[in-house]
Amino acid sequence: MSVPEGKRPASGRRSPLRTALDAAGLLLAAVLAWWAWTRADPHALAAAFRGGERTWLAVAAATLLTGHALRVLRWSSLCAGAGSAPGAALVAGPVGLLAVTLLPFRLGEGVRLALQRRLDAGAGLPRLVGLTLIERAGDLLGILLLVALGAAAAGSYLPAAGLACGVAVGAAVVRGAERLGALQLEGRLRLQKLAALVLRLARTVLAQRPAALARVALLSVVAWFGDAVAIFALARAFGAAVEPGAAAAAAGWVALGVALPTAPAGLGTHQAVMAWALGGAVSFEAALAISLAMLALIVFAQALLTAAALASLLLRAGAVRRQQGAAGGASP
Repeated sequence: MSVPEGKRPASGRRSPLRTALDAAGLLLAAVLAWWAWTRADPHALAAAFRGGERTWLAVAAATLLTGHALRVLRWSSLCAGAGSAPGAALVAGPVGLLAVTLLPFRLGEGVRLALQRRLDAGAGLPRLVGLTLIERAGDLLGILLLVALGAAAAGSYLPAAGLACGVAVGAAVVRGAERLGALQLEGRLRLQKLAALVLRLARTVLAQRPAALARVALLSVVAWFGDAVAIFALARAFGAAVEPGAAAAAAGWVALGVALPTAPAGLGTHQAVMAWALGGAVSFEAALAISLAMLALIVFAQALLTAAALASLLLRAGAVRRQQGAAGGASP
């Protein structure tokens, strides 16, 4: 017997494998933080911050704010296409982004889904999880495109060819899962968890209109290119000249690094990957300054969007209470 959407029992237990992966992620973050901070000259790092140009810092802040606003718009668009309330997504989106940054192990994803369901009673958890997977697929596309463009700028076109092949294989897998689901073989074959996940994702993807999926891809690519522009601007702010291709590659590699479920804000991982990705283009201390400034500006952008979303929620709630009070006073 099938379980209705949104009524599946949830287990609060964490598997031993997930616990081990979380512990390994924290250990990796600690090792990378130790490697980064023991190599840095604190005086040179402080000098880099003191000499930061405010104009370029403002450019980086505006770019990151725009990029995260596009991510919120992407989530709202996905929810609207799936029949969920876009207004609830506009509130849950920025809160979720901030929670993902501040909490370890990407626990902010759960915060966003919980808030979305609280604000929109009709939002079923399986559907929201499927939309999150679509969103992450868009993120992966944007990140890998940055890496491919950075490699192409350095004379290597292999990542671009791999990305094109990966997109083709992904499309073929989704189409194959659609046909498998159409044949109603899911229950007969006793599919494993991964196969069942592919089927669910395929159905969620195919339920979206092609224009909606194209919008997700476009918003994802533009948002992640904003990170590359921010790295380029921050390098200029701290007196370093980084080529656009190197900034794009660094943004992609850093995003892949902090996607791991490690410490809050990717601390340690973010600095180490940034220093490795920009190695040779800027000094070690300048790379750390770029990483720290970028994280601070990301938190600022997410906090600003969260404050605006919560303020709009409170204003709407106040307007509803006033309307209810006026209706109650007008009744005999």
